[in-house]
Amino acid sequence: MSKMKDIIDSSSEIGVCVTVYDDVDFFNKVLEKFSPRKLKGHVSIGKGEKLPLEEYEFTYSNRLGSSPAIMFFYEKDRLCMLKFLDAKKVCSVMENMYGIEYFLVDEDLEYLISVNWYVIEQFYQ
Repeated sequence: MSKMKDIIDSSSEIGVCVTVYDDVDFFNKVLEKFSPRKLKGHVSIGKGEKLPLEEYEFTYSNRLGSSPAIMFFYEKDRLCMLKFLDAKKVCSVMENMYGIEYFLVDEDLEYLISVNWYVIEQFYQ
């Protein structure tokens, strides 16, 4: 089973709206604006505020607005993108997932967040 399908299934179980997002132009804009340091492996922005994973892994999104956000990650060298209708709900969905490292960005490109096995990085611009 794929990570993307697992996230969609988990979101459906708790009533959170998540859809597949397929906009490579948007992804390229994210890369151009934020220049994340590492897109695969232990994903990293390489700048911004760092939050300890243990303390914030399932709560950091509560601080975000209720506007849409795009999650992206690589699975087997394939770019996967999902759109959350409400960014605040991301942590609720990810509580049921294990070991997924990902980025989260808002549609207006005001922030980029990376979540890996060790730390959460937040960069606002």
